[in-house]
Amino acid sequence: MQNLISQEMLLFEEQLSKVFSPTSRLHEAVIYSLFAGGKRIRPFFTLHVSNILSGDSRKSLTLAIALELLHTYSLIHDDLPALDNDNLRRGLPTCHVLFGEDVAILAGDALLNSAFAHILGPQSCLSDGEKVLACSLMSHYAGIDGMLLGQEMDMNLMRFFSNGNGGVNVDQILLMHKLKTSGLFELSFAFAAIAANLDEEKSMELKKIGSTMGDFYQLADDVDDYAEDKEMNNIVSVLGLDPTINLLEQKRTELIKMNKSILSSDPIIHSILSNYGLRRSLDQNFDKDIGIE
Repeated sequence: MQNLISQEMLLFEEQLSKVFSPTSRLHEAVIYSLFAGGKRIRPFFTLHVSNILSGDSRKSLTLAIALELLHTYSLIHDDLPALDNDNLRRGLPTCHVLFGEDVAILAGDALLNSAFAHILGPQSCLSDGEKVLACSLMSHYAGIDGMLLGQEMDMNLMRFFSNGNGGVNVDQILLMHKLKTSGLFELSFAFAAIAANLDEEKSMELKKIGSTMGDFYQLADDVDDYAEDKEMNNIVSVLGLDPTINLLEQKRTELIKMNKSILSSDPIIHSILSNYGLRRSLDQNFDKDIGIE
């Protein structure tokens, strides 16, 4: 199983590298951002869960690539000066630092459009119905009532934090996590359901795992950030360290149970959940878990 997933991830990287050619500075910005050290966790879940459920590997690959294009667009725009204003991502200069804010905005736009084009284009092996469903899901999770709303909530929360945590509550933060982070994890599992041709009931079960996985990932990220910087404003600074860790452990327990009941205790997902409680620890060991050194 692990070797098969390794092969799928290597094929994913190979096919992703063929989506764009460096024919302009804009193309170069897109390619730089796509290959700036991402761990491919979301497309991994699409490929791996589809494989567990005997899904169509061609369809899962198409959907996984579209998901990574969508995710990378969100990172470029998230880093922009008007939003998070980050100069580094994964230890490398962000897109707008290297290529300018104007090109970075266009690069994000290009990736968003390309995500839909990859699903709808002539190279896609999805049926017409699957194309419509996949694009509908992407527009929902990444749209104004999904990731974009989560980003807007995040900016508002940061303003509240700058005024001494006034008006910030845990429910607001958890909803922001659900929209901004967990949604694309849920989408990764929804895409696996499409590739495996699951019915609505089974698809809903998979999406529940994906959403909970996103919650787990974001909580771990916040604990990591707080451990590095006690002045960090996130759920830990509002809820407290021990209660946040308890919530993280609750999510882990839920995921282990869902993995057992829905995915037949898949050993790779179980290993990720059992061995890596914090996101950066997961990141550092992720390649080893899926068999890529």
